[in-house]
Amino acid sequence: MRFALGLSVAFLALSCSLGPASAETEAQLNRNALTAGITAMEKLPSGGFTAVEGEGFPGMAFISDNGRYVVRGELYDTWTGKRVSSLADLRDNASRVQLSKLGVTPAELGAFRYGSGAKEVTIFVDPKCPYCHGVLQQMPALAGKYTFQVIVVPVLGQESERLTRMVSCATDPAAALAALMAGPIRDSLPQNENCNLLPIQKRLVTAQLVGVKGVPFMIAPDGRTKGGLPQDLDSWLEGRI
Repeated sequence: MRFALGLSVAFLALSCSLGPASAETEAQLNRNALTAGITAMEKLPSGGFTAVEGEGFPGMAFISDNGRYVVRGELYDTWTGKRVSSLADLRDNASRVQLSKLGVTPAELGAFRYGSGAKEVTIFVDPKCPYCHGVLQQMPALAGKYTFQVIVVPVLGQESERLTRMVSCATDPAAALAALMAGPIRDSLPQNENCNLLPIQKRLVTAQLVGVKGVPFMIAPDGRTKGGLPQDLDSWLEGRI
């Protein structure tokens, strides 16, 4: 129930608080007046609208993808509880994710936990992804500094689906994580016959919500996100690169 509620809120992650439009406001918001004065724009992460700033109007306006509708008002990010007052705010918010704001915990997603550090890192990986192994192999050296939550998602086809289920349903989670970190999984793992597959389904929904378009996908302790393999994982996690 808590997961379902969290997802319902997540789909409304960016919401507008609108006041009544005056005749003067309506006159100012014709398409030509807006588009002629636009100085910067940014696509909303939730899709459907683009936020714009311009010389002829204060704050931001929100233009539908087909250019027909324009919305004026205040924008709030319900994931962070903060008002988004500029494109700079929007870009910063869009690049940061906190699973707790979605009402989701790594445990609900069946994440593998690795390390004992005070700073928590979330990593989405696919068992067949070589770049994912490149990230996973950097974790042992950082295990005292970070706690890694490794979330396995099948994004590379049918074989990935089989391997994701195999590591997720393994009777020995530590052995499954070791096999995942070692590289391509070639050996079968003893399986739990009564395996609960719901966490895998939750992972796929969560991955879509947080914008996972490829793996590896990482969420740093401060909420910054990155897709792809960093040359130095620790430097990226600390915000140095």
